[in-house]
Amino acid sequence: MFSTSGNGRKLRRLLLAAVFAIALVVPNAAAAAPTVVTLTFDDGLADQYVARSTLAQYSLRATFFVNSNRIESGATYLTWSQLSGLAADGHEVGGHTLDHVDLTSVGATEAQRQVCDDRQALVSHGFTVTSFAYPFGARNSSLYSIIQGCGYSSARRSWGLCALGLAASACSDPLAETFPPQNVWEIRTIPSVRTWHTLTDLQGIVSRAEAGGGGWVPIVLHHVCDACDPDGYSISPSVLSAFLAWLAPRSSTGTYIRTMRDASDNTAPVSSIACNGSTCSSTAYTAPVSVSLSATDAGSGVGAIRYTVDGSDPTASSPLYSGPFAVSTTATVKYRAWDVAGNVEATNSRLIEVNTGSGDTTPPVSAIACNGSGCSVGWYAASVSVALSATDTGSGVDAIRYTIDGSDPTTSSPSYSSPFTVSTPTTVKYRAWDAAGNVEGTKSQLIQVDTVAPTIVVTSPANGAIVNGNIKVVASPADANSGIASVTFYVDGSPLGTAASAPWQIPWNTKKSTRGQHVLSAVATDRAGNAQTSASVTVTVR
Repeated sequence: MFSTSGNGRKLRRLLLAAVFAIALVVPNAAAAAPTVVTLTFDDGLADQYVARSTLAQYSLRATFFVNSNRIESGATYLTWSQLSGLAADGHEVGGHTLDHVDLTSVGATEAQRQVCDDRQALVSHGFTVTSFAYPFGARNSSLYSIIQGCGYSSARRSWGLCALGLAASACSDPLAETFPPQNVWEIRTIPSVRTWHTLTDLQGIVSRAEAGGGGWVPIVLHHVCDACDPDGYSISPSVLSAFLAWLAPRSSTGTYIRTMRDASDNTAPVSSIACNGSTCSSTAYTAPVSVSLSATDAGSGVGAIRYTVDGSDPTASSPLYSGPFAVSTTATVKYRAWDVAGNVEATNSRLIEVNTGSGDTTPPVSAIACNGSGCSVGWYAASVSVALSATDTGSGVDAIRYTIDGSDPTTSSPSYSSPFTVSTPTTVKYRAWDAAGNVEGTKSQLIQVDTVAPTIVVTSPANGAIVNGNIKVVASPADANSGIASVTFYVDGSPLGTAASAPWQIPWNTKKSTRGQHVLSAVATDRAGNAQTSASVTVTVR
């Protein structure tokens, strides 16, 4: 059973707080902890649903604390279908008791029924429910074991942090909750947002936490409407929208928006290492190695990866990983990741041996083929099968990497494994790496593909025209890809002549043709060999 007393618990809290103060870092604010903002909507009110589209617009996630007996109990409250839609968007659904009762005013049996039956009702509708909010914020320590016993992992108050509209210097309460929370069963929040609070007030609670060293800022919201609640527990949709628009881009500077569940994350991230874009070798490299680090975190998200190459364990003062780095001599790379909630994994270690004094120092040599032979400098009239190959006389080919977007291949580019198809004009860039880490210079091949036939119209003489003497037969061809190579003109199906450049025309001495009707046409051929015949034009020779 959960207990809040005892010297052991106090010591654990102090140790956790100390670890957080030392270790919590983020890429763009290495000197301070991140600021985590949690948007919570209480009571399952119907007008909260208007926030769904605004949250989606900025790709933000919130927590909705609902009373299950109120759902679909009238127009004032959300429906189960609406809750399912919110959950499908990634929002968290949390418990708030069956009937929004003050748990400190009822006996233990009723309190347990209100908490447990409410959670079970939400779970039965398919929701993952781990966060609880006290109605009215009313709580006492006797409720902790009930809430935990019902299956919750955290509980939220509705005050305890510095109120809206106050400068940091005027606050007697903390600016933000700590990571981990001071008490996971009484997570402190900014007092409820009220009708009179402005956009500036909302921005202020985030800005002052950022300036004060970061931490967790849960925000309590109720109605989303224009002053619809007689007690003032509402926020205007326009103010909420403006606040979310201001809040969304702050993740780039170390302020994150997380649900209660994600912000309550107590699982460390997991990091990994790669050498020259693949698994690090257990044998020595004969050339400098490009080392890359990565990490994943299913809860609050990765906050930072830090590493060392001097044998020491990474701390908050160690180099922050931002991209691949070179290891030129034998070294032990130690690395670990922190998440946004302050969890840090154990130190990982990898010995990378580099011996550039002997062995393979010659890069491999790669080659390209189109449709099984050398690539043409001209145009292809059909899709081309492109194959890459490489040879290495030393340690052997490790990888061939290529791009088709114009950039030079790196260890992050696609690794060639089998022929691929090119269907439009494309520049393929490619290069090979060997097992010793040697890499050749980038090679480039323009592959010109045009599979679309040109268009052509005979423009003179006009259809139905009467002609005699020496005239010109004129056509208008067009081709958006390889361009027009030639236009051949026909009279009654017999070639009249070919034009190899603009103007696309040919002379016709009608005196050498019999009097009466004749049919003119033209065939345009593009540089890839695609051909198109024009519509026929009928003229009369007099």
